[in-house]
Amino acid sequence: MTKRAYAVDETTADVVGQSFRGYRMPDDYVWCKPQSVLRSTGYAIVYFIFFVVSFVYAHVKFGIRLKGLAKMREVKRENQPYFFYGNHTQPFGDIATTILMNYPHKISAVMAVGNMGIPIIGTILQFFNFLPVPKTADQRVKFKQAMTELVQERRTSFAIYPEAHVWPYYTQIREFSDTSFRYPVRFKTPSFSFTTTYQRRNKFWNSWIKHPKITVYIDGPFYPEDTSASEELQKKSLHDQISAAMKYRAQMSNVDYVKYEQVK
Repeated sequence: MTKRAYAVDETTADVVGQSFRGYRMPDDYVWCKPQSVLRSTGYAIVYFIFFVVSFVYAHVKFGIRLKGLAKMREVKRENQPYFFYGNHTQPFGDIATTILMNYPHKISAVMAVGNMGIPIIGTILQFFNFLPVPKTADQRVKFKQAMTELVQERRTSFAIYPEAHVWPYYTQIREFSDTSFRYPVRFKTPSFSFTTTYQRRNKFWNSWIKHPKITVYIDGPFYPEDTSASEELQKKSLHDQISAAMKYRAQMSNVDYVKYEQVK
């Protein structure tokens, strides 16, 4: 059932590549678009359209199942912002999953700068106030200001893929740093994990659709074990809890559609 193989030398390798990795942010880039009635209306319309597209795409192509949505119910009901961390195994499928899990709650994400250069898609991501990873000291200041406004004032939740690069159909969890876990510590918000896993199709469907189906497991909410500890210890606590949850759920995969070979 293997579709293809990737030769990788480390877990941070970029196996897909990024056609727009050379994109540079303009100096006058507006990190957080101002609110208005027109923008709010447009946001609701575009968000609904993406929800419908994501629903059809995820269910038709992957027969997706979301397990654990009830764990997010309370924070959604209270319109709390939150951060949710997932493994990165589908270029568009991960976006679709994010929308399906969170609609109609406001969402954003931390993304690679190169995504902004993709025609049409880049414009839409900017419209939704997705934040590119800052590269300079000035960008880091603006990034922090934008995230603060989105989380604290607009009650926006953030999707983060701590593995960084997409590894299509990969069924294990790559090691990742605790850097991005400073955000829920800083804003004192709950965190969730979502783990994409892959399962074999039955013989009938496998004769028509070769790639496996997807089940996404949602876990949380997670909080630092000691909220009086330093930021370094709190973000490590969150990292360890979420990494453990994702590694446990990754065992639910029962098929390796893509083969990854370690090279030295």
